[in-house]
Amino acid sequence: MQPIKTNKGFTAYELEYLALIPYGAENARTRANIARGLGLDPTKKTDMRAFDELTASCREKGLPICASKRAPFGLYFPNSKDERVKATAHFKAEIIKYKKWVKVLENEPVPQATGGIIC
Repeated sequence: MQPIKTNKGFTAYELEYLALIPYGAENARTRANIARGLGLDPTKKTDMRAFDELTASCREKGLPICASKRAPFGLYFPNSKDERVKATAHFKAEIIKYKKWVKVLENEPVPQATGGIIC
């Protein structure tokens, strides 16, 4: 597979991060593994928060970074349309969940402060 070419204004740090992401689901690398490659400590919440912000930034700039929650776990660039479809499954499930929560927040009555919740 050809490397992804882009001129979307990636920082040097983002390019370093992107170079650590493999192509193909079978080659997925864990967040912790990639974080270590960037000099981050995967046991530190602040480092992993920064790592997740880095992933989000690159996705927002248009790169299709996939994440597998099943073995092999980790991040990867898709090698096929099938890999892209599989990678969207958890996002679609989250969308359904959040739509349900929004509907509840918009429509359900608020429990009485003094009377407790009646089931």
